[in-house]
Amino acid sequence: MALSLLLAVVVLMTAVLLSPVYRLVLIRLAALAFLCSLLAILLSFLATPHRLGRLFLWP
Repeated sequence: MALSLLLAVVVLMTAVLLSPVYRLVLIRLAALAFLCSLLAILLSFLATPHRLGRLFLWP
């Protein structure tokens, strides 16, 4: 889900270049999609806490 939201950010930012009329709306939608993707990544780590332990363990 997070990757699809990041893809939406790329598509929306490309649309900003192609359609300057709706620039403000597209930038706000891209920002919302980016924040939602960060939230999805955070929730995926919170749903599986064993992944967080691997980040701080020494090999």
